[in-house]
Amino acid sequence: MASPGNATDIQHGGRFALDLGGGVDVPPGHDGLSLGGIWHLGAEVAVSEKLALALRIGTAANKSEDRRVIIGNTPRIVDLHAVSVIGLLLRRDLSEGSVRPYLIAGLGYYTSWDDFHPGGNGGKGTVFRSGIGFQAGAGSALWLGRRFDAYGESLYHLAPDPNDDARYLAFLGGLRIFLGRKRSIS
Repeated sequence: MASPGNATDIQHGGRFALDLGGGVDVPPGHDGLSLGGIWHLGAEVAVSEKLALALRIGTAANKSEDRRVIIGNTPRIVDLHAVSVIGLLLRRDLSEGSVRPYLIAGLGYYTSWDDFHPGGNGGKGTVFRSGIGFQAGAGSALWLGRRFDAYGESLYHLAPDPNDDARYLAFLGGLRIFLGRKRSIS
């Protein structure tokens, strides 16, 4: 049985953690883009019994089915559309125990790009766009033992510029590895 002074260690499994996740991203409302894949790496610190702050970096990528970009007044066919994000996320656990649902929200800097085919008077190339984006979602973590949590979450990335297509819904699963976890839930 843990003492009350170790509540943060019990709830979060330790003050620091690393996580690796992957899944599927859905580009809602973007004609010509198919379902894609997404990955991220993260590092987090528990700031209280129910709150953790994470720094994540990752990329969502989608193959193009019939997407075009305009380069020098010439439509070009896109091969790949991707969005990379580095951001700060705040996770709030909603309950304690071996299964812990949570809410997640954050702010990040993104770069989206389209790789396009050679054509017209030009060769292959890439078009880039960047900006500040917002992320929000929900998930649940499953305590796997002394140092690990498995988690699943859905996360929406929103680019506030209505002309930017760096908006997507991601369904992720991953593993969180706690550094220094010594206790288990009793």
